[in-house]
Parts: sequence; structure tokens; C-alpha cells
Amino acid sequence: MAVEPSSSSPGLLKLEEQLTCTICLDIYTNPKTLSCLHSFCQHCLEGLPLDKKNETYYLSCPTCCHCTELPEEGAGAFPVAFTLKNLKEVHSLMQKVADPEKVACDNCNSANATRCCRECSKFLCKKCIAMHKQWTEFANHKIVSLDE
Repeated sequence: MAVEPSSSSPGLLKLEEQLTCTICLDIYTNPKTLSCLHSFCQHCLEGLPLDKKNETYYLSCPTCCHCTELPEEGAGAFPVAFTLKNLKEVHSLMQKVADPEKVACDNCNSANATRCCRECSKFLCKKCIAMHKQWTEFANHKIVSLDE
């Protein structure tokens, strides 16, 4: 199933393009990196055909055809594509901020968030902002509006 653009924001669309697996055409799920440095969803790698040479299995990168040895533990043992994983988190935050009325409070999940704590990277409703400010550990945290 191909990714449906979530917004008309050029930045968000470009980010979604970079986060789209070229095999399944969806946003990456559990992205893994091959030795050629191309990345794919773990489940997509598990579906690729394998070549066997001398008791060792290899898979061919769908992008550049470079052969990569399959770890004994399977595709799940390929290195995690941490940059893509982190960009997925940024994408999720950008989607929330693109439509502030749909942003739920990360603390209580029962109200819409009105502000965000920059240090905690949490969206907070009015009630939780008041509680957040009462804790001495959070006294120096900067609370900003959702459009900042």
C-alpha cells in the first residue's frame, strides 16, 4: 500500500518521500541498513529472494544489486537505520503540529494539548502544564505554544 501524503506542507511531503521504503512504498517500519548503506523495512528484507553460496545466504540489494551476507539470525540482525528511525519521530511530531487541534496531551491523553515543553518534547494540556510547572525538576523547562 503506497503512502498517502498527510499534508500539503512541502517540508512534510519531502520528509515522507525520504521515509518511504522503495519495496513496499510505505513509511519505514523497523528500518534496517544493508552493507551497501541502502535501507529497507525489516519485513521487506525478509521477503526478498536469497542466494546461497557455500552454506552462506546472501540477498541482493533491490536498489544497487550489491550482495549482502544474511546474518545467521536473519534480517532482524541487520543494523538498525537509526537516522531513519529518528526522522520517523520528527515526522510524527511534524504531523501533530500541522494540525494542532488533533494533538493529544502526551501526559494524560484525555485532553487536547495547548502547549509543548521544549526540554521534555511533550505536548501538554492546560491541566498538565500547571502540574508540570509545580515540579521542581521541571522549573526551568520552557513551555511554548504549538506554533512556535
